[in-house]
Amino acid sequence: MNKLIPFIFLLFIYAGISFGQQSKFDNFTRLESKGDIPEDFIKLASLEAEEDLKANRTEGLDEDFFLKTRFEIKNLLLSGQVLFNDDLTKYVNKVAKSILRTEKELKKELRFYVLKSDYVNALSTDQGIIFVTSGLIAQLENEAQLAFILAHEIAHFKEEHLRESYIDTEYIRSRRGDNYNLSKSEIIEKLSTHSKETELEADEKGIELYLKSNYLVDEILSTFDVLLYSYLPFDDIIVDTNMFNTENFVIPSGFFPDSILPITKSEDYDDRNSTHPNIKKRTDAAFDYLELNSKKVRATADKKYQVVSEEEFEELRNLARFENINIKIANRDYIESMYLIYLLQRDFPDNYFLELSMVKSLYGLACYKNNRKYRRVTPKLRNIEGESYKLHSLFDNLSPRQLAVMAYRYAYDLRVKYPNKPEAKNYEKGAKKNLALTKDIEFDRFSSVTTKEIADTNRVVLTEEEIEDSIKKIDESGLSKYQKIRLKKELNSLSNSSGLSIAENEFEYECLADVVSSSDLVSDLSRIRASKDEEVEITDNAISKVIIIEPYLTFHKRSSNVDYLKTEKKANVVNYSMSRDFKGLDLESIFLGNVLTNSDLAERYNEMGLINSWAEESFSHEDLDIINSNAEAMKKVGSHHGTNKLLISAVTIDDYKLKRIEFTGVVLDLETGQITKTINKRMKLTGRNKNLEFLVYYAKKQISINTIEQ
Repeated sequence: MNKLIPFIFLLFIYAGISFGQQSKFDNFTRLESKGDIPEDFIKLASLEAEEDLKANRTEGLDEDFFLKTRFEIKNLLLSGQVLFNDDLTKYVNKVAKSILRTEKELKKELRFYVLKSDYVNALSTDQGIIFVTSGLIAQLENEAQLAFILAHEIAHFKEEHLRESYIDTEYIRSRRGDNYNLSKSEIIEKLSTHSKETELEADEKGIELYLKSNYLVDEILSTFDVLLYSYLPFDDIIVDTNMFNTENFVIPSGFFPDSILPITKSEDYDDRNSTHPNIKKRTDAAFDYLELNSKKVRATADKKYQVVSEEEFEELRNLARFENINIKIANRDYIESMYLIYLLQRDFPDNYFLELSMVKSLYGLACYKNNRKYRRVTPKLRNIEGESYKLHSLFDNLSPRQLAVMAYRYAYDLRVKYPNKPEAKNYEKGAKKNLALTKDIEFDRFSSVTTKEIADTNRVVLTEEEIEDSIKKIDESGLSKYQKIRLKKELNSLSNSSGLSIAENEFEYECLADVVSSSDLVSDLSRIRASKDEEVEITDNAISKVIIIEPYLTFHKRSSNVDYLKTEKKANVVNYSMSRDFKGLDLESIFLGNVLTNSDLAERYNEMGLINSWAEESFSHEDLDIINSNAEAMKKVGSHHGTNKLLISAVTIDDYKLKRIEFTGVVLDLETGQITKTINKRMKLTGRNKNLEFLVYYAKKQISINTIEQ
């Protein structure tokens, strides 16, 4: 009896934690920045480069180094994917502060941000900005592991590894000294060796810094396990073959594989083509350092320090895990997102965000499979290790018809469960359209008898002997060659269906019985299919109001490289022209490019991040008619600004060979994600800004009129 008391107590605590987190995540949408924008986002990249060059007259560090690194980091900061003043970034800063408690001067030089990315990574810049990805936070087991990773990145900054690497790389590639006769492969090997050495040094210096804190020493080595298996989901739980089954929808277990590909990656993997030494080399080096510094280790061996409670840590980690589902869906990694949802639904069983995300993933996958583009968004099975293999195998086995029915079933159930949610309605409509346009589906075959009723009847299962006998009868029949081929193919498909019965092999026709019997689903599907080829009447194509985001601009100097200083100057000219309304044009511009000049900085910054993510996903779908995963959020952006049209553009200035300026732009519809106008214009480079201003005027004129000059 006494043995049960601690277990019951832990269960009670766990239930309390889950309940608290459940309420926290009920209305989750996405992670966003808050409050005042940090100085790192505001300061001009050219000014930073100029100041840093003056302050760092280190031999080998030239103007190109500072310009390139400052402009690249600035582009990342202004992408909208870097978080500031949010819960995750505040937490990372708290942990960093605890690691730097004995390094007061160093602490003043460093800033920490969270980057919305599902890559498991952290990176340090030479100017003291350290990024931690949401993908990394999602994988962590505890706070101490985050502390060691931060200590490692701080060591990179303190030891000036990035600057050192740049100097060495330039020296080796210049073929000076003993590098004169090196081949390309020898140069790569030499650079790789140096990179591995700096990683091992960052581990050692990071451990030294970590030991000054109050975190458990054991977690240093456990962190390497996190890094070793970071290519896998954050957990590896057995997939229940009933995971998708509901009262009205059942996938026969035969569609799932009997086995999976085991996790095979070892610590001593081949690292010849990697910038980092393998995990065995890193753990061995770390263990040796801890052995040599056993006194310091003993002094901290029993310490278990955390800046937040374990409950708070789990909540923050779940924020990262929820956000990673957004990222994976936008990246069209639909099956992996479903596995993450499956893992999270153990603790969040009735969470609208997770249920909606499941519908988004099923719908996206069904659209790609229906359009014969399935392999664009799914890896080959041989590359999948662990339990998520079962999901990948399942969706490989499902036909386009079966997957389309599955997506619609889930979308329909979501809409019924949440009748007042606009996204639920939108996805049911989209899934119904995809179902209607799926080939080889016969609407009149949808059964009005429920799956449960059919399961209670005796099914006829064809054995191999029965199939062989049927084939003989087909051969002896008077059917034509083509009829025989068709019938034999159907029989052979049954013999290869892992023991599925005839009814199970076409289970999809049973899964919408309640919908068929209570609605006009069949007639709706027929109507949608019949209308797919109808010509759409083109109405007035003129636009009176458009949202404009800052154009992507590059200025190429007398080489293939980018002239960063001129790029910044010309961007200012283009941005000013984009933000103004030209006389004589009936077009109002809502310019979101220079978010730093507005009072609602965080709101504008978050809008920019959302727009960039939405646009990137829209372009990745190419000509596929599919709902963008951020469609509903973008409708709110359009409603906020009073228009559903968005201009995305790029300006390329070539001052090398072509001596010309080219403007390329597309106007996207925020509700559909479709391109409504394309604009392209080339002009000779004159050295003045008038041609840039004219290009912007030309683009706006094309937006505001019915026809487009080609």
